[in-house]
Amino acid sequence: MHKRPKSITVIAWILIVSCGLWPITYGLKVVHILEMRARGAAVQISFRDLFPGCVAFGIALASGTGMLKGRNWARRLYTAWGIISIIVDLLFFPSPILLILKVIVYLVYLSYLYSLDADNYFGDNPVKPSLSDTDTGQRSGAEETGLR
Repeated sequence: MHKRPKSITVIAWILIVSCGLWPITYGLKVVHILEMRARGAAVQISFRDLFPGCVAFGIALASGTGMLKGRNWARRLYTAWGIISIIVDLLFFPSPILLILKVIVYLVYLSYLYSLDADNYFGDNPVKPSLSDTDTGQRSGAEETGLR
């Protein structure tokens, strides 16, 4: 297996660390909702609100750990999830500045995830030995005629 590029290590660890932040952010959301309920607001905690975060958590964790292990499915999973996430954000969240930043970061990640070094690491485009590494390209007369 080829050596893991540093860019893949950084991206994978960003995904894994972001998984550690997810319970904190959702925990703060639940605390905020409970405070609002204590003041008399009719606010509910719904699994529907937490489900997208749970899915994103699982995908980020699987992608990050898979990338560290050199699994090609991990970068494809991250690529597909990123596209779906951008489409959902485009349809349901009206913050164009955050969407533009998200797309920029996503494109930077993709440029590293699909670079030649990354392709070699994930086994998508293994480096073929050059002719000079294997043989001189010259055959003996016996090899050309099939005699040995």
